[in-house]
Amino acid sequence: MISILWQSLPAVFVPFLVKMIRRRGFTLVELLVVIGIIVVLIAIVVMGIRHASHMAARHETEAELKVCEDLLKEYQAINGLKNLEGPASAVTPDYRLNLPYPPYLNHSYYLPIYLDPIGVQEVTNTQPETAFGIDDVKGDLTNKSLGNNPRYSCRGVYNTMGVMFLLLKDPKNRDLVSAMPPKRILETWAPFTQGDKAQAPFTIDAAVLLDTWENPIIYVPRGGMYVYLKNPTSAGDPKAKLSHYLIRSSGTYNLDTGNPPPVGPNDHPFFASPGLDGWFTDTTPTTDRAADNMYSFQAQ
Repeated sequence: MISILWQSLPAVFVPFLVKMIRRRGFTLVELLVVIGIIVVLIAIVVMGIRHASHMAARHETEAELKVCEDLLKEYQAINGLKNLEGPASAVTPDYRLNLPYPPYLNHSYYLPIYLDPIGVQEVTNTQPETAFGIDDVKGDLTNKSLGNNPRYSCRGVYNTMGVMFLLLKDPKNRDLVSAMPPKRILETWAPFTQGDKAQAPFTIDAAVLLDTWENPIIYVPRGGMYVYLKNPTSAGDPKAKLSHYLIRSSGTYNLDTGNPPPVGPNDHPFFASPGLDGWFTDTTPTTDRAADNMYSFQAQ
């Protein structure tokens, strides 16, 4: 460690240190200077290690987003977007997709899971056009404790489970997910209260992948997802107002300045990770928590 720090010292300090070493002792000022230099160098090394660790985590998550894209492409090659997305006229209320949820959730899906967008506002029934809204449990997927866990209860996650259930019916997709490390697969539900017992594990039938920070990676339909973001032109202004944005694979649209264009051929479904902070967005424009979101169309 000493040799590394010595080699890291700027050349201007070397004669100064050699002169001190040749003497029998050091003054207090000299000792403080050396200690200060060492502390600065250690801080630089620690910051470098943290940055490298963060970048490695992002690269791992990018690889998982690429896996999700491959799952979707395999499904689309055979089925297109059948049962994943479609017009409201295609909804079949008499047919529901039921998943192996714990009984108290009692959740099932009308198909298609997501409806084709008809505008900025969501349709009035229970099926969303977008994967995530700014009022959806504050966009928070960070809570890994007991209680009503937003990582599991938010609409974006359980709709993704419905999507994954359909994608994993393909044997190739099933083999691909089965080969992933268990820590990268969300297969169990946390107890809702302190006295509850842990729920039995899910089968891999409806497994949702987790990013490097153990946050669920959600499916985003062609309609996109709503978040709060700072205006790119005011990114350096700490008092800049956040705006409602719609994230699509074709671009990012400021909803405070006008409606987005209709969904077109360049709009494709994708997968999204909330990044290190575990937040996709927030319900109030006070923090730019969506800034570190990661999207699979960026990882291609």
